[in-house]
Amino acid sequence: MRANGYSAALLMALGLGGVYCSAEQTGSPPGRPTAPSDRSVILEDSEVSFVESGGVAGLMTAAMLQANKGVLTVEYRPPGSRASTPSLTGTATEPEYLELWRQLEGAGAWTLTGAALPRTGADMIRYELHVRVGSRSHRIVWVEADSSPAVKAAARLAESVREAAERAALLR
Repeated sequence: MRANGYSAALLMALGLGGVYCSAEQTGSPPGRPTAPSDRSVILEDSEVSFVESGGVAGLMTAAMLQANKGVLTVEYRPPGSRASTPSLTGTATEPEYLELWRQLEGAGAWTLTGAALPRTGADMIRYELHVRVGSRSHRIVWVEADSSPAVKAAARLAESVREAAERAALLR
């Protein structure tokens, strides 16, 4: 990885008899930042999203909060929605958005790892948490059955993202 602005991507896929482990990170340097992201950088270009999808019924929950040049937007698809259901939209306040980022970074969102995922299963529910500030991006993917400490931490963060998006989309 080079410090002169080149982006690097790490995609790990490990095939072990019916499971794979997935994590993706872009930007530099890898791992947890030495300090929280600067407020101005977060408000200039950042995003946090959470998607829960799958199961026999094909239902989906999705939440995305995004900052682009100081404009904060939210898209939210409530639990139990079909993939074809339109998202609710809204806006978050600057203090709410920055507090969510402090919570994510304080809990180590940049260092959480993906879990072993089954390759098959029509009833499998898949979760994905994605955080991005500028060119730095990290994605964590897991399934409902996983109960590892890293997945529990990611699930708590994902719930915070879902709640923030729900408040912003429903109350605005």
